[in-house]
Amino acid sequence: KMAAFLKKEKKCNLIICLSHLGSNKKSEDINDFVIAQKSRNIDVIIGGHSHSMIEGERELNLDGKEVLISQMAKSGLYLGRIDLEMTKKK
Repeated sequence: KMAAFLKKEKKCNLIICLSHLGSNKKSEDINDFVIAQKSRNIDVIIGGHSHSMIEGERELNLDGKEVLISQMAKSGLYLGRIDLEMTKKK
């Protein structure tokens, strides 16, 4: 709901989801990968909880668009960085 609101009502160009749901790719329980697969309008998910090291994996959303997923392990041991390049539509 929030991603649709931000994209359609607020006209945001980029939607970043900060989650603490975990990222077990094999689980059907709600997690970063499931959110990506079952959503629209989210461009990036920066996750936590499962303490995984995920450096920019991609998952397709309901519209077939890539969602970038990242998580930097635990306890502040690593600092993550994502560089996004945006271009203006003509």
